[in-house]
Amino acid sequence: MDFQGKQSAPPKSWEQFEELCLVLFHEIWQDPTAQKNGRLGKPQHGVDIFGMPERPRGSFHGVQCKGKDAGYGSVLTVAELNREVKKADLFVPVLENFIMATTAPRDVRLQQHTRELSEARAERGRFRVHVLAWEDIQSLLAEHPAVIERFYPEHAFDIPALLRAVQVLPNRQDVAEILALVRQHAGADRHLLINKVSQWRPITFVQSAILALHSWGAGSARATP
Repeated sequence: MDFQGKQSAPPKSWEQFEELCLVLFHEIWQDPTAQKNGRLGKPQHGVDIFGMPERPRGSFHGVQCKGKDAGYGSVLTVAELNREVKKADLFVPVLENFIMATTAPRDVRLQQHTRELSEARAERGRFRVHVLAWEDIQSLLAEHPAVIERFYPEHAFDIPALLRAVQVLPNRQDVAEILALVRQHAGADRHLLINKVSQWRPITFVQSAILALHSWGAGSARATP
């Protein structure tokens, strides 16, 4: 699933981004009870989504969704992160991990501050802090094709499966036998049960598929010395 390489844009609205994060963390946490925290416009204590990861089950994690328009140079600032962390300290019960998910690009200064803040809080027995920039979210999405299919259906192609299928394409002799059977039955029935070729199952041929197969077979034959 080459989702990262497509440089897909984040959702256009904050509501869509929040919904994407909810579905994504449903999958990551393997928690069907993960949900949005409260309603839009109501106090949320810095947490938009909360859930309980499968391993280890027993502690809540929270996500704050921060939409940023990267096209206008908008970034997540250290001050914003600190404010949201302070709000999340009021969430009940106490969180084990707090994730700031943003559509903004990665920022080295913010990454360093997040690491230092997280370690300092852990030493005091408080929840750890993490920031996921849009590049990080894309990496996570690439591991969950079902989420891509829902929010980016134009990118929902299982490339590894297609490559595996290409590896088992028939050789030239098999293609010749198939074409002979196609010609033999073309006028009678397009549904062919190919018994003479090993490891083949019933195939439904349409005209375009037959032409494509014939072209491929001819090309393969020309390429062979």
